Amino acid sequence: MKNFKTLGLSLALLLTSVSANACLIGQVTWFALPTGYETKEYAQANGQIIETKTNYALYSLIGNRFGGDGTRTFALPKLPQIGKTNGYICVDGTYPSRPN
Repeated sequence: MKNFKTLGLSLALLLTSVSANACLIGQVTWFALPTGYETKEYAQANGQIIETKTNYALYSLIGNRFGGDGTRTFALPKLPQIGKTNGYICVDGTYPSRPN
């Protein structure tokens, strides 16, 4: 268990050291972190409902295709666990540029 805690702490420190500009809003990735662990930049993508007014940038990209009422709320995708890793989505980063 000690090795897991050390590994988890190392990954948590790595994840929290990532600046907000290091990810694109809506970018999906998997981290080997404990279930429910979140940072300012990343939220675990487990289908939770979020208020549109608290994260309009992400809403403008994914809309309500994963759930929510489409006006006041929307849902994050529910990503499967792969091995011991959980899916996370960038909620606070750089807004992706659109192709010309």
